[in-house]
Amino acid sequence: MKKSKMLKPINVMTTSFLLASTLLMPSAGFAEELSTPKNEESSNSQESGVKNQEARTQTNETKSSGKAASKMMVNEAVVNNFQELKAALETDNGITAIHLGQNIDISGAIKIHPEKSEIVIEGNDHTLSETGAVGASGGIYANGKILSSVHVKNVNIKGKNYYGLITIHDVTKNVEQIFENVNYSGPQLIWNRNGIAVFKGVNDIDINNTTMPGSSPAHEMAETGSVEIDGETKISHNNGYSLIWSVTKEPQFKIAPNANVKIFTSKSGYGVFYATGGDADFSIGANAKLEIDGKKGVTGSGKFKSFNVDAGADVQMNRSGTDSYPMVSLYGPAQINNQAKLHVTTEDGHALEVENKPTTIDFNTPENVVLSSVKKQALNNLSTSLTMSMDTGMLKLWTSPTGDPANSHVGKSGGNLTWQGIYKYNVAQSIGGNPENFNIEFSKTKKIELGKDVDGQAEKDLTDAKNKVEDLFTDDKFDTLEGTTDQGAIDEAQKAVNKLPEGAEKDRLQDLLNKAQDLLNKKEQAEKDLTDAKNKVEDLFTDDRFDTLEGTTDQGAIDEAQKAVNKLPEGAEKDRLQDLLNQAQDLLNKKEQAEKDLTDAKNKVEDLFTDDKFDTLEGTTDQGAIDEAQKAVNKLPEGAEKDRLQDLLNQAQDLLNKKEQAEKDLTDAKNKVEDLFTDDKFDTLEDTTDQEAIDEAQKAVNKLPEGAEKDRLQDLLNKAQDLLNKEEQAEKDLTDAKNKVEDLFTDDKFDTLEDTTDQEAIDEAQKAVNKLPEGAEKDRLQDLLNQAQDLLDKDITAPDAPKLNEVTTNSKEVTGSGEPEANVTVTINSKKYTGVVGPEGKFKVAIPNQPVHTVITVTLTDAAGNVSESSSFRVVQFMPSEPVKINPVYPIAEVITGTAPEGATIVRLLVNGEALRTAPVNEDGTFSIYSKYVGVDENGNNKTLQVGDIVTVDYGVRTPSNLQAHTTVIKEAEKLQVNPVAPNADYVTGKASEGTKSLRLLVNGIAQRTVSLTQTGAGFINPDGSYQIYSRFIVDENGVTRRLQAGDVIEVDNGPLVVGGEIAKTVVK
Repeated sequence: MKKSKMLKPINVMTTSFLLASTLLMPSAGFAEELSTPKNEESSNSQESGVKNQEARTQTNETKSSGKAASKMMVNEAVVNNFQELKAALETDNGITAIHLGQNIDISGAIKIHPEKSEIVIEGNDHTLSETGAVGASGGIYANGKILSSVHVKNVNIKGKNYYGLITIHDVTKNVEQIFENVNYSGPQLIWNRNGIAVFKGVNDIDINNTTMPGSSPAHEMAETGSVEIDGETKISHNNGYSLIWSVTKEPQFKIAPNANVKIFTSKSGYGVFYATGGDADFSIGANAKLEIDGKKGVTGSGKFKSFNVDAGADVQMNRSGTDSYPMVSLYGPAQINNQAKLHVTTEDGHALEVENKPTTIDFNTPENVVLSSVKKQALNNLSTSLTMSMDTGMLKLWTSPTGDPANSHVGKSGGNLTWQGIYKYNVAQSIGGNPENFNIEFSKTKKIELGKDVDGQAEKDLTDAKNKVEDLFTDDKFDTLEGTTDQGAIDEAQKAVNKLPEGAEKDRLQDLLNKAQDLLNKKEQAEKDLTDAKNKVEDLFTDDRFDTLEGTTDQGAIDEAQKAVNKLPEGAEKDRLQDLLNQAQDLLNKKEQAEKDLTDAKNKVEDLFTDDKFDTLEGTTDQGAIDEAQKAVNKLPEGAEKDRLQDLLNQAQDLLNKKEQAEKDLTDAKNKVEDLFTDDKFDTLEDTTDQEAIDEAQKAVNKLPEGAEKDRLQDLLNKAQDLLNKEEQAEKDLTDAKNKVEDLFTDDKFDTLEDTTDQEAIDEAQKAVNKLPEGAEKDRLQDLLNQAQDLLDKDITAPDAPKLNEVTTNSKEVTGSGEPEANVTVTINSKKYTGVVGPEGKFKVAIPNQPVHTVITVTLTDAAGNVSESSSFRVVQFMPSEPVKINPVYPIAEVITGTAPEGATIVRLLVNGEALRTAPVNEDGTFSIYSKYVGVDENGNNKTLQVGDIVTVDYGVRTPSNLQAHTTVIKEAEKLQVNPVAPNADYVTGKASEGTKSLRLLVNGIAQRTVSLTQTGAGFINPDGSYQIYSRFIVDENGVTRRLQAGDVIEVDNGPLVVGGEIAKTVVK
């Protein structure tokens, strides 16, 4: 029998595990319990292997720092990497639906939070690859008590772990695992031993150990309580283990209705379905397809307590090779139902074996059943009471696996045969049948086939086809169809003929069918032609008075109707339709002539205008064109269209009259405007041009209609006005400039400025001169302006007040910026320090160190002696760039000591956030602050420092929080101790300083494990410093796992990250 993989506690630690982390402890893991197969030499022996369900607990369970990306609804999250997937599953966050945003490697353990009751993983066609450790807790796993459903869909999975993609531990029961549209390649897809696995959609599963590096050995496809497969699923399996293994008491193996399942096994061994906790119920739903092919039997060494093939199902089970277990073992009833197919074939072993239990096998009108074994029996009965019945068209029995059957039985007159036999072992005890009794000798029968009687059906098919074909005609002349014959009747007859075998009768019936189709086609075509002609003729008119044509009737429609009428046979209906056609042609001719007259009038009238606004005449429109259009309109009958065209004609006449007047106005305006200029360059005015002449020309232009010529003449008018304005303005500008320049001086010697002359007066005069055209007078006035500027320009402007940089208590100089080359004067408490601004505008003046809040004043003096306004500021306290370092502080300390960074001059003490006092920093950077009393309690008594008080040292009130140093008052340090250790001790104990956070155990110099304040299986540290560290198993210098023994050297320190720390030692004895 199969090697059981029951989980039991083990005390094994792998070397790789111990070397991987000092934060892990060995705890009760799980391994497969290997039991002895019933035939150790058998080829059916399943490959050996051990699965370690490693329940290894870290000292501190890592919390993911990431969050599931792109949350959708409250219970949904999109994840793009392992950390986000881990956070979504491990946290009690309400997330039950996870969408993959990218391909993800499962690189470590993910423990599903115990409060999650259901999970959906939507893969979005991405890939999950197992790259982490193997084992029951190596990847995604669940061991909570309320999880009920895990749904994985639309995902590709590259497997490495033979505990499946999502391991459901045995303590978690009744979980439904659903796989929908999943492609899996790896050693095992499912570990859910107390639950159910369901397949939906389209799934492709390949069980192997080559997909991922470091893969576990290939095992089962699923270890689960029950399995239901729906949709389309393909499974390939390449090892000696079973395909599906159940350890539950009542497993259910179901193929859902209409499912399509293909299973291929390339190695012999345990059966496809293997149940060790209890016998399984196996059912194939209606119209489902199941194909099992390869080296394995269906049940192997197991058995089915019920086997049911529903109506219309198609089940093919084939085994090749030397596997000698029965292909299917029954330990209960079997039913093969209406129109179902079941083929069970094997090279070795019985095709079907009934175990020792009262059992029934019923064949209820199946389509076809074949039970066949090359070397053994088609059916072997080990039961003392087997009742087998059948309702079938035929039965064939072979005593040899090849050749013709030894016996055949069919029903009477095309009906089914019914038969029932009761067997004890392979010997019939009673037999009854209709129309005959016969015995099936199980021990001699290699092959059994039963199902429809194909030969009897042929006669029924021929009679049916003959009736359906000949009934299409009125008599046996077969030249006239029955009135009820239509395309549906012909199609039904064709289906019946198609079932017949090739031969003369089939050919005769097919010829009749073809003749019937031809007659029906002609009949239908004649009816179509008449309907077509009638529709095409009558649709030319608006109604059945046939005196008015439809608006869509044209010569093409009449021609099409004529062609349809021409196809009809001679008769009264054809004559009636032809008369209507002639009447339609006459109406169309009259209609077309009226349309021509209307089109002619419309074209002649509307062509008088430029567009359909009808407000502008074409350039070619003259009195003759209007007269011709009037003649065309006169031909039209009275009506709305004639009235519209006449209105347009009247409007055209009015526009023509206005157009002729406009031409006269244009000539007048053109003459008046162009005569303002000397020539057609239009850049010089006539001497006689004045404002009156321009105004007269403007009146003439105003009469013109809008357009390019009016715009041109208006532009010339504007130009004339501008030229006239410029002539007048030039005279004004010259007078204004002369007055403003000469008035700067006291007299016409132009060597002394008026007292009122300032820069503003000169600037105003300059603006006036700038307006003048180039020439001698402009040059003369500019020379006078330059002379006035020279007389005014003498340096009387003081420099701007200097800009100063911050000065601290550590500064040795004052720096800033100001006017280049100016002298700098720094005043501090009436003492002066001087310097000069450099060419680049920067200055630096040396000063002695100043105390905080000292006022410093700075002024600038230029070369002309002008003094700037002063700039002042106060000296600020120097602020170092890093906090002080505080020495340890113990209770009732009278001074707080430490060191400050270079440049610090003063420090401040705060206790529990309350500022107390300041103290200077010594030259060597040390400081000492009085702390004997740190406040007064509610009774007025002085307070001293106590354990837990927070001591803060900074640089004063301006100190930012990042430059404040903090420490906590602690007890006097206690030396690290280790208690005596005896051989085989389970724990190493001792005492450390209060507040110790981490301790490490070493044995003979080899690090074993580390403990912290958090209690775990590896040990713990109490708040008072007492500790214990797990030591039942250690790894020695040779990598051997063993117990402590006399002479082992025990060391306890603060861990690898603490250099130079205490080490407590003892020797085991």
